[in-house]
Amino acid sequence: MPVTTNAGGGGVDLDVITASDGDVLAGKVIVDQDGEPLIGTLALTGTAADSQVLNDQTYYNTDAKTKRTGKMPNNGAINASLNCGQSKVIPAGYTTGGTVTANSLASQTPGDATAAYIYSGKKAWVNGSQLTGGMTVNSILSFSAAAYGGKQILLKWQNPYAATGKPFSGVEIRYGTGGYPGTGGTVIYTGAGNNTAPGGWSQVVVTLPSFGTTYYFSLRSYATCSAGVMYSGVINSSAATQSELWLTFTSSQNYTIPTGYSKMDIFAVGGGGSSSTRTTKSAGLGAGGGYTKQQNNISVTVGEVLSIIVGTGGALGQIASNGSPSIVSRSGSVLVEAAGGTCSDNGERIGRGGSGGGNTNGGMIHGGRGGSNGSSGYTGGAGSDTQGGQLDSSYGQGTTTRAWGSGTLYSGGGGAGTSAQNSSSRPTWGGAGGNGGGGSGTGNYHTPGANGAPNTGGGAGGSGYCKSTGTLSSSGGSGIVLVHLY
Repeated sequence: MPVTTNAGGGGVDLDVITASDGDVLAGKVIVDQDGEPLIGTLALTGTAADSQVLNDQTYYNTDAKTKRTGKMPNNGAINASLNCGQSKVIPAGYTTGGTVTANSLASQTPGDATAAYIYSGKKAWVNGSQLTGGMTVNSILSFSAAAYGGKQILLKWQNPYAATGKPFSGVEIRYGTGGYPGTGGTVIYTGAGNNTAPGGWSQVVVTLPSFGTTYYFSLRSYATCSAGVMYSGVINSSAATQSELWLTFTSSQNYTIPTGYSKMDIFAVGGGGSSSTRTTKSAGLGAGGGYTKQQNNISVTVGEVLSIIVGTGGALGQIASNGSPSIVSRSGSVLVEAAGGTCSDNGERIGRGGSGGGNTNGGMIHGGRGGSNGSSGYTGGAGSDTQGGQLDSSYGQGTTTRAWGSGTLYSGGGGAGTSAQNSSSRPTWGGAGGNGGGGSGTGNYHTPGANGAPNTGGGAGGSGYCKSTGTLSSSGGSGIVLVHLY
């Protein structure tokens, strides 16, 4: 039955009530249109927090009597443009939207490089495109090797012409002896040579370890850049070094040291002495061979001039003469001097020298043989030249007269002539000349001995028995100079 209230002098029309229990907070009581009590079932179950509600906006959560205020930031619209590798932080809060756009790769990789400017085999992005590098070192146009002097080789190459994307700084040259070394062997030169002009010819002289050896060379161009050193392929060439020089001088002259040699050895032989007899019933004695002299390990430089004097042998004449010295000098300074052998004159003196001359005793049918290899000569006797015995060693230099100590023998002493008059019933023999160019003495009376051999420094041989007044003369052999350059 409807409830009518008269409180306050007036009645309330319950028909205006439209709320149901679901519209009334749970636990609260109202009346329905019939005036009956109605218990509310509406429960506040909000879960929002202040941070989840827009800033300055109000709301109720689980307490209908408590108004809350939101604290969520209002960020408005968010927009961004990003390059590769970049990021955009989206702040917490409310946004009205926006656009995040990735910039184009082309806009991020601007450049003007082409593949020719990028190292070969390397990759790069240029204006949005990936390029594979094709840059290579500019190769030389030609390469050659040739003997220059001694142990030196002349290496020549033609520089490349300038080309886009082909840098060039210089060349690297390697060598070997068993074949072309390529990128192995031993580096002997790195640089641009003596001419850096594009297309120009450049060269360098290199010194190798050995004489008379074929060397193989491999050249490659290089370019120095920020990434290090780049190389081209190799070009090959070969050449042989010259041999050591063994020079023989048989006459006086000047000689200029050629390129490629830094050391010198000298062996010199002075001229041999002459022999002269001018007394009746006497015989000539043997003349001494020229003295020898050796000097090793002399430093030389290209272009130096050597003054070489080759000693002359003692001349023919009424009075015998000594051989002249062989001398090698440089800029007025004597490097080596080998004295000439002394003469034997009028049967009264025996020649001294590198090897001594032979002697003879009066009336003996054998003249003594000349000395050899630095020894003294011998005295002849009735049967042979050994019977008289060797003369005092001071007549020979007492050291070997072989070139370089073991080579050709020089400076033989002259043999003595016989002091006895020969006949059909009494033959006589002159003494043999010493080995190394010594002239032989003669067994024939009134006959001169043999001359010393030219360019040996050999001493003259003695004459035979002089049957009448007159002069019997023989000349000494000229000297010689040997030079070893290395």
